[in-house]
Amino acid sequence: MADKDSSSRKEPSDLFKVENATPSIAPVNKIVLPPAEALKRRIRRFIAAGIAALIFFFIVHTVLGWIHDARLASSLDEVISDASPDVIDDALALLRDDPDGSVRARLLATAGLGGDLDKLKQAEALLAESTKQNDPDQRIAKIYAFLAEGDPRAAHAEAERPAKYSEQADAFLLGRASTAIARGQWIKARPDAEKVVDARPGAPEPLALLARIQARTDGAETALATLDRANKETSATRIVRAQVVGLLQGNASEALSLVEEVRSDEDASPVHKAWADLIEGVLAYRQGAIGEAFDRARAAAEREILADETLIVGTAQLLLALGRTSEAKGVLKRLSSGPSADLATRAHVIAWWYAQTGDRRAGLATLSGAGFGPENEAKPAFRALVIAELLNSSPRAAERGRAATLYQEAASDRRWGVAASNGLSRSLLEDGKVEEAIAALETGLAAAPNHLSLVDTASEAYVAAGQLAEAEKVTSAALAAFEGEGWAHGSYARVLLAQGDAEKAVAELERAVELSPGDASLHGLRGDAARMVGSGDDAKAAYEKALELDPAQARALSGFATLLIDTGNFDRAAGVIEQMDEAKVHDLRADEQRVRFAILTAAGQSGMSTMRNAIGRHPKNVPLRLAGARVALQAEDYARAGTYYQQAKRNGADARLADTALALAQLYGRRTLGAENSLERALEAVDAEGNRLKASPQVEVWELIVRARLALANEKRGLAVRYAAQAMKVAPDDADLHLLRADIEEDRERSPEAPLRKAAGAAVSMPIAAGRLAVLLGPTEEGCAMAAGYLKANRGGKLASRARELKRQCK
Repeated sequence: MADKDSSSRKEPSDLFKVENATPSIAPVNKIVLPPAEALKRRIRRFIAAGIAALIFFFIVHTVLGWIHDARLASSLDEVISDASPDVIDDALALLRDDPDGSVRARLLATAGLGGDLDKLKQAEALLAESTKQNDPDQRIAKIYAFLAEGDPRAAHAEAERPAKYSEQADAFLLGRASTAIARGQWIKARPDAEKVVDARPGAPEPLALLARIQARTDGAETALATLDRANKETSATRIVRAQVVGLLQGNASEALSLVEEVRSDEDASPVHKAWADLIEGVLAYRQGAIGEAFDRARAAAEREILADETLIVGTAQLLLALGRTSEAKGVLKRLSSGPSADLATRAHVIAWWYAQTGDRRAGLATLSGAGFGPENEAKPAFRALVIAELLNSSPRAAERGRAATLYQEAASDRRWGVAASNGLSRSLLEDGKVEEAIAALETGLAAAPNHLSLVDTASEAYVAAGQLAEAEKVTSAALAAFEGEGWAHGSYARVLLAQGDAEKAVAELERAVELSPGDASLHGLRGDAARMVGSGDDAKAAYEKALELDPAQARALSGFATLLIDTGNFDRAAGVIEQMDEAKVHDLRADEQRVRFAILTAAGQSGMSTMRNAIGRHPKNVPLRLAGARVALQAEDYARAGTYYQQAKRNGADARLADTALALAQLYGRRTLGAENSLERALEAVDAEGNRLKASPQVEVWELIVRARLALANEKRGLAVRYAAQAMKVAPDDADLHLLRADIEEDRERSPEAPLRKAAGAAVSMPIAAGRLAVLLGPTEEGCAMAAGYLKANRGGKLASRARELKRQCK
C-alpha cells in the first residue's frame, strides 16, 4: 500500500518561484494623472490652505483684538487713576487706528486739564467735528475741556445734562467734582471724590483730588492722612502734599523737597510744575528772598494755564505782594467772568491790584459787587490788608485813620504781616511822618528779620531821616543773610549813595543786576543811582533796559521821566508820562513827575486834571500839594491855589512859605486885604520852639513881590520899584517877578514887552505872560504864536477871548 503522505506530496512548480520568475510588467515609480485632474487637485489643495490661513488669521486677529481691547481698557482705567502725561500718551497710542474719536477726545481733554494746551486744541477740534449725540465719552470730554478753558459755568451745564455713564462713571464723577471745585462748592465736590476713591483704592489721582478738598473743608491733618493711602507717589500727590505742609503748616523744608521732586519729574503735568514754582515762590517770599520769589512767580506765570483758578489767583497774589502790578495784571486777565473757586480771595486780589494802580473806587466797587464791602468786618488778615490799601488814599480823614488801624492789625499776621508793615510805613513816609514809619518798619523787621521788602523800605526811611548808620546796619545784615539776592545789594547801594560813595554803590548795583538780570525793577534802581551821580547816559541805558524787560515797570518809568525832564527833553518825557498813564503807574514818585512836567511846560488848565488826580491819590503829601498850587496859579485858578496853600500848611508845610505863597495867590485874584493878612501871618510864623521861621530864597522873593504889589495897589510906585529891584538880586529869572515888573511898566505907561518876554520864557513860566504879550504884539507872526500857546494852556483864561480874536486875524 502506498504511503499517503508520501504519495500525496508534490514538489511546487517552478511557476510559483517568484525569485526566479520573469516579470511580465515593468515597475511603476510615479503615477501620472491627466492634466485636467491634476489642475483640479491643485485648486482643491489651494482652497484648503486658504481656508486654513483665514481661520488662523481670524483666530490671531481675534486674540490680538482681545489683547488690544484689554490693554486699552486697562490704559483708560489707568488714566483715571493716574492722569500723568506718559499714561495719557500710552492710551492715545493704543487709539491710533480707532475711527471713533470720542475716547480720544476724552483723553486729550484730560491732558488739557493738566495744562497741555496743544492737546486741548486737538480735543476741541475732535469735539467740533463729531456728530454723535449724548455719547458718554464725548460728554466727559466736553466737561474736561470746559474746565481746561477756565469756564466752570459751561462745564456745570454739561455735567448736569442727563446721560448714562456706566463704563465711564469714575471719569464722570471726577469731572463733576472738579466742576464743583471750580464753582467754589468744595463740600459738594467731596462725595463724588470719595466715591471714586472707594472704587479705586490707592489710586493717586482721586486721592490727590480728595485731599485737596479736605485741606479746605476738614483741615491739613485729614488731607495728609488721605494722601498716605496712595499706592504710589505721583506729581499730583506730591503737589497737594507740598501745598498742605508748606502753605498751610509752614514746613518749608519738606515742601521744598517735594517741589524739587515735581520739578525734576519729566512726567509731571504743566499745572503741577506751575504749582511747584508758585509754592517755592511763596516760601521764598515768607523767608524774605524777594528776588527768588519774583523769579519763581514769573516762572509760574509763564505757563498760560486757565484750568486752575486757585493757581492763577495765587500767582497774582504773590506778584502783588512783591509790588509787581504789571505782571499781576497779565495773570489776572486769564480769569473768566463765571463762578469762582474762591470768590473771597479772587475779589480781594483784584481789589488789591486796583489799590496798587491807584484806582481806589474800582477796588471798592469790586469788593462791594462780590459781597465783601469795606463796611463788613475786616477779617482775615489779607482782607484787612486790602481794605487798608484801598482806604489809605481816601480824601476822608476817617477812612485814612481806619486804614492805619487795619494795617496795624494785619501787621501781626504770620503770612501778611510783612506786606502790612510795608504798606503802613510807605503811607507814613508819603505823609512825611518819617519817625513813625521807622518805628513801624522796626516792628516788622523784628517779626521778619532781614526780609528784603522791609529792608529796602527801611533804607529809604533811614536815609530820609539822616540816620545813615542805622541804614547801613540794616542793609549790611540783610546782605550777609542774602548774599545771592540782587535786592540785598540794591538796598545796600542806596545807603552807599547817601553816604557819598558813588563808585561802590554803582559796583553793588552791577552785582545786583548780575544776580537778577531779568528783574526790571533792579535795572530801574541802577538807573536811579546813575542819575543821582550825574551819569545821564548810564541812567538812560539802565532805564531803557528795564523798560525792555517790562514796559510798565513803575520805578523805571518815573525815573526815566525824571531824567528826561532834568535834561529838558520834554517831548520824550511826554511819551514816557503817557506810557505811565497807560500802565496805570500812580505811585507818589510818578505823580510828582506828572505835576512837575505840567509846571515846567506851563500846562496851565490842560494840566489841572492830572494835578488834581495826583493830589487826590496822595492828599497828605505836602510837596505835591505845593506843586499843585503852582499848576493852579499857571491855570489862573487863584482860589484853588490859595486853598492848596492853606491845606499844605495844615498838613505840616512851612508856615512862612505857605502863608507867603497864599498872599501872592490872593493878590493875583485881586484880594488885597486877604493878602495883607496872609503876609502878616507869614512874618509872624514861628517853629515848635517859638523861634521865628527863616525865609528861604524863594520865600524871600515872594515876600518882596507881595510887598511890591501891595505898594502898587496903594499907589506907591517908588516903593514897588525898590522891592522889585531887591527881588531881582535874589531871583532874576522868576516869572512872578517879571509879571510884577510888567505891571510896574504899565503903571508908568511904558511898554511891558521886555518883562513879559522874560516871564513867558522863564524856566517856570506863567501862561498869562504869553497871553498878554500876544495881545501886545497883535497879529504878527510872533503874536500869533504866543496866542496859540496861551490858548493851548488856558482855553478858559482871562485873555482867551482876545487871544481867539487874534488867531482869527492871524488866519
